[in-house]
Amino acid sequence: MTPRGHNLLSKVEDLIDPATGNWDEDLVKDLLWEVDANMILQIPLIQGREDVVAWHHTQNGYFSVGSALSCPVAA
Repeated sequence: MTPRGHNLLSKVEDLIDPATGNWDEDLVKDLLWEVDANMILQIPLIQGREDVVAWHHTQNGYFSVGSALSCPVAA
């Protein structure tokens, strides 16, 4: 819900503390509205996995949040 505005961050990894491998909670809370920050901070991070595209478009050829949520993630 947070508008992008003039935010220069473009990757999820920019919201992760490289020293700990955990969410940079202060940064997430500073950049995003509370509702978005709280949802993001609940997402568990798995260290040592490469970032990959893990979803596919729907049968009509369009991406949807539902298609992303129903796609199995490669281990």
